[in-house]
Amino acid sequence: MKTIKQSLQISIILIKIRFIQFYRMIKQLGMVYTLLLLVLSILVMIILFQPDISFNTSIVYSSVALLIVGSIHFSRKDKQLLNVLGIFIPILYLAEYSLLTLPIFLFLTYKHNFIAILILVSGLILLTFTNESILKNRTTTLQSFKFLGNHHFEWIS
Repeated sequence: MKTIKQSLQISIILIKIRFIQFYRMIKQLGMVYTLLLLVLSILVMIILFQPDISFNTSIVYSSVALLIVGSIHFSRKDKQLLNVLGIFIPILYLAEYSLLTLPIFLFLTYKHNFIAILILVSGLILLTFTNESILKNRTTTLQSFKFLGNHHFEWIS
């Protein structure tokens, strides 16, 4: 296991790679679609972040942000790569997820909703130390109908 300082340096490099990936995605998308997506995003943010935010709404913002980050966290496909690197993975997760939730964090800070900020930050910290997938141990069983034999089905191959 690498030290915390080495893990932080590797995490910064991996975040730079994420920004390069984002830049390539925007470049492939094209200027017109990028501008359209930017305008739509700004309109959505104006509608969502209205000036008359209530306490309950701020908690909803924190909860929705945690649900989105949680869904990203539990569906990550790079966990084996990060384990091979031997870094302290929660540092990377916390850095990435903090960047993702930065607009909501800044908005809640501006509105002085410190309980919602506490919910958001504590949820992010809990997520970073959760490394097991929810779906990993999930098994589904299908009911079998014993009175229906295989000869009752048409198999297409």
